[in-house]
Amino acid sequence: MKLKRCLSLILCAVMLMSAMPVMAADSIHVVPINIMVGGKSFLPTDVNGKNVPVFAYNGTTYAPLRALAEAYGLGVGYNGEKNLATVGGTPSADGIASKGTAQALTKATNLTVTPINIEVNGSVFQPKDVTGKNVPVFAYNGTTYAPLRALAEAYGLSVGYDGAKNMATVDFVDVDGIDFEKILKDVTAQRKAEFTAPPEFDKFTSFLVDDPETKNLLTKEERNALLDTGERYVKTVTYEQAVSDVDLLFRALHVGYASYYYFGKDKFDKAEADTMAWLDGKTTVDVDELTDVLRKNLLFMVDRHSFVGYDIDKLEGIRYEYHYDTSKQFDKDDKGYFKVVNGTRYDFVSFSDSRVTMEPTLLENGKIVYSPVLFCPNSQVKPSDITLKTANGTVNEKINWTESSEVKKASRDPNFYLIEENDIAYINIDCYDNDQKSKYSGYAPSGRQVKDCKAVIFDIRNNSGGPGNPTEDWVRNFTGIYPEQREMIAHRYGILNSTNSQSKYEVEHLGAGKWVPNDIPVIVLVGDACGSNGEMTLNMLKTMENVLVIGTNSNGCALGGNCVETNLPNTNINADIGTMINFAYDIENVDCIGYTPDVWCDANKALDAAMNMLINNDFMGKETAETIKNTVAQKEKVKAEREEKELHPSGSGVSLKVGDLLVEGGVGFGASGTWNVTVLYKGKQLTDYEVFIKDTSIATVTKNSDGTFTLSVKNEGETEIFIQNDKISESFGLKGRKK
Repeated sequence: MKLKRCLSLILCAVMLMSAMPVMAADSIHVVPINIMVGGKSFLPTDVNGKNVPVFAYNGTTYAPLRALAEAYGLGVGYNGEKNLATVGGTPSADGIASKGTAQALTKATNLTVTPINIEVNGSVFQPKDVTGKNVPVFAYNGTTYAPLRALAEAYGLSVGYDGAKNMATVDFVDVDGIDFEKILKDVTAQRKAEFTAPPEFDKFTSFLVDDPETKNLLTKEERNALLDTGERYVKTVTYEQAVSDVDLLFRALHVGYASYYYFGKDKFDKAEADTMAWLDGKTTVDVDELTDVLRKNLLFMVDRHSFVGYDIDKLEGIRYEYHYDTSKQFDKDDKGYFKVVNGTRYDFVSFSDSRVTMEPTLLENGKIVYSPVLFCPNSQVKPSDITLKTANGTVNEKINWTESSEVKKASRDPNFYLIEENDIAYINIDCYDNDQKSKYSGYAPSGRQVKDCKAVIFDIRNNSGGPGNPTEDWVRNFTGIYPEQREMIAHRYGILNSTNSQSKYEVEHLGAGKWVPNDIPVIVLVGDACGSNGEMTLNMLKTMENVLVIGTNSNGCALGGNCVETNLPNTNINADIGTMINFAYDIENVDCIGYTPDVWCDANKALDAAMNMLINNDFMGKETAETIKNTVAQKEKVKAEREEKELHPSGSGVSLKVGDLLVEGGVGFGASGTWNVTVLYKGKQLTDYEVFIKDTSIATVTKNSDGTFTLSVKNEGETEIFIQNDKISESFGLKGRKK
């Protein structure tokens, strides 16, 4: 496999939250509004007992935070040094109070307010309106105001609005929730049934075609050209060069791509024909445009490991996301889903969108309820309603979708650690790297160490995979039984990765799976950064009894692997060609979809929610949860500090060297995300060169008159910077990164 001559220039850009309507002391125009909490009129007062207003600003209802929290039965505090309001506790209808004697605001007016920060249950809270746009929290006349809907929904309360009465309503939903032991039992039974179903080995092997057409389809010279092309940026090529590269690309896929016959030769033939048709009539070809055409013509090739030009995840409407509205909470009985609001039973009838399903959902307070879930790409989200039936007829409620928040991206640091506290174990593992085995040498043995605990929390929300996977050994140490996944794996060998003139498939594993008895509840936390070998870790843990997966869908990076990295010789378009094909459980491609959890929960909230669930079910005490939570925070802080030192060893700039080329950052990593960069060649400043960037949506480069160039990082993501003239052609990887 060809190794890129590409160093990693990782830049930390401070990314501020979306612009808020109020960022400093300012005058805002508000209108009065009425509020009912739990069926009672809400007339708040300040700490001195004085009536204070409730109002609407820019379509969002605001109420005094302290009075609102107390009405929900929550505790509230304020840290003057940090300008920080805090809210915590569990909502209760017992907290409702109506202290005021009148509405303090009766007509539209202007108020002078200042912004303020807020934490809810120890986490930074960024409220959003019904459209998903960030909205502020602010102080007026010494009283902190918060958006009513956002705070209520953070605690799973039902929020409504009566336009005729100009009244917002907050209701306490009476939902008992799903019994923890019951859902653990149900999930175990369902998963065990999957292991007893007939495996699809015959269907899998039908995709492993030893095709005689591949014999001598690529010459050794063409193979060498694909593997040995140097890094460079090419703007345009001739028509003949483009045609040559396209022809070579599709022959390379035919020879080497392991999932070629899974997707179908006819689809690749059509993609090639469509690309050639696009080229017809051109004398010169823009390489970036050709890359886009190739990628879109290969859209059927949903494979996160293998791609042409750029990762498929950059294409709009591909990656599936979890969308939820936890203000809609339901129980289930023999009649179906239902909820009770202030003594009235509402039975579920239907969703307006047939894609919406009612799924087990874990709330932050640790209660498991049924709640609506929309699982689709962001581009396919649309407004939905839920129809409910009461004794007096049917009612419709609008579902306000919230997209699950992105888990912080895992680094290539294994970041393994084990926390044991009062017979509760917490295990974190972020990746596997054969060069860093010493950092997680204790991972597999920890299975033996925690086998007598009352419960285990296994955190792989950030596990990005990597070579090797000791999870089999962890399960064996934990249960005394060596596990076997239900999986089908094969490798393809041809001229790209072997000496075979005709490509051949070799089966590595056809495993029906082994069901592993286990009496200890294992809570597996999963998020959207869990991919590749991280997903194999997930599937290995699911071979055990009493495993409950909580969070969002995993990354969806499981189909391929063992990639041969190539570059087309004329255009330098990159093509990663996976020579492995892999399925778990059945013949279903989960790439860009991921493996779905047993119980849905926004992944960034999953640890706190899971610990609250264990508290509610007497597996652990609040003190134990607090200790684990604080220890996790400390270890993550140490990891972040370690990464910061690795990224910025001098704290004031960056020097990266490739051959005789040296790139030096001038002003360091400032909050502006802009750096002045000097280029040196053999120790002397280089001024006669061109500089390009592959993806200008992430960053831009501007050549300066003194021979330096200005680099401005705008967004998070990965791209490359190319520096070249008639003597040199080098590239540096760049990663825009939130700090």
